[in-house]
Amino acid sequence: MGDALDQLMAVSAWPKQQQPRGSSSTLGGALGGGGGGAAAGGALGGGIHCTGALGGYGAARGGLGIARGGSANYAGRNAGVGGPGLPQKPYAPQGGFGMGLSPAMTGSSAMPMAVRGNSAARRHGAAPSAAPPVVAAGRPTQQQGGFDLTTGYAADQNAAFRKYMEDEHVTVPDFADKRGSLYCGVYDGHGGRLAVEFVQKNLHAAVEREMRSAPAGEPPHEAIKRGFLKTDRLLLQCGAIQVGTTVAVCLCMPRPGGALDLLVANAGDSRVVLVSDDGAKRLSVDHVATDPSEVRGVQERGGHVVNNRVGGTLAVTRALGDHSLKGGSGGVTAEPYCCTHTCGAADRFVVMASDGVWDVISDADVQRLVLQHAHLPPPEIAQKLVQAAIAGMSRDNISALVVRLR
Repeated sequence: MGDALDQLMAVSAWPKQQQPRGSSSTLGGALGGGGGGAAAGGALGGGIHCTGALGGYGAARGGLGIARGGSANYAGRNAGVGGPGLPQKPYAPQGGFGMGLSPAMTGSSAMPMAVRGNSAARRHGAAPSAAPPVVAAGRPTQQQGGFDLTTGYAADQNAAFRKYMEDEHVTVPDFADKRGSLYCGVYDGHGGRLAVEFVQKNLHAAVEREMRSAPAGEPPHEAIKRGFLKTDRLLLQCGAIQVGTTVAVCLCMPRPGGALDLLVANAGDSRVVLVSDDGAKRLSVDHVATDPSEVRGVQERGGHVVNNRVGGTLAVTRALGDHSLKGGSGGVTAEPYCCTHTCGAADRFVVMASDGVWDVISDADVQRLVLQHAHLPPPEIAQKLVQAAIAGMSRDNISALVVRLR
């Protein structure tokens, strides 16, 4: 199946005039380990139902079946995601995608359920209100080695400046059956919701599968990288040509003796900051087209930067999706920056947020605000961050995920 994926990576963007909305079908399992045909299957189990604003194209190669168009259902609900043919209309209810996961993906009969924010409060597809409510969601405490790993999430569409909400998140407790572990992801979509919803539903499962099948002794970041890159390949098949998402992931992994490692990976400008009693430490890297080292990377990959944007259009240099800017002349990559931090006695919180927060609030100010409200539960701390970003006149969607370490 790896060969089939490599072959399919050569598929280019279909011309806009060849993108009628029409019948839907499915993309069979593609993350490796056996093809599933056009209906379902492969190592993902259950197959991937992949439809969107692209239409009228079908193919079958190496056990994969591809088609675009129509509407789709995911887990019994209608999904409405605009495809790459409609970059100015990021939410088009005519198209959607979904993906079903089975135990075959993880080798476990009881994969932890991913926990997401209050989707009803975001009203995807509904007309934005003048003052959309802040969304907050929390997770119960997980105690392991003196760390409680309580989480809270808050988000705001920021309707005064943004017509649609393209931020998402996910948390998975006891990740990969590791008791006391926690997967956290914050995703900031652009150009539509196709890529961000796909990543929200599937990236954590891809990372888990790679971690489970990794060779003994392999650094865990290698499995995380493979999860990013394989998910990005699947996004190509789902039509993420002019739509993408930044990604920030933090895996909280307990070690024998009570220590806790933070495994951080990011692509794009969604940021991860460690809040300690003695300061703030950035654990991620902002991959933006104003960073000289990132500009060199774009050029080395065959792309170019115009007016501080890759290809004159994209402000970030790394993302999942955005396949019109990848390949021999694109310059964008899905490969994440990775680092590991072993928590010390002064480390209190991890803050993960989209650039709607970081555009107007510095790392140091986030550290002060979080510690000022450390007595509150994490959902309320996250809400304070979102409110501060709104007060600071952020012009983007705003989302923040707070993890209490102690």
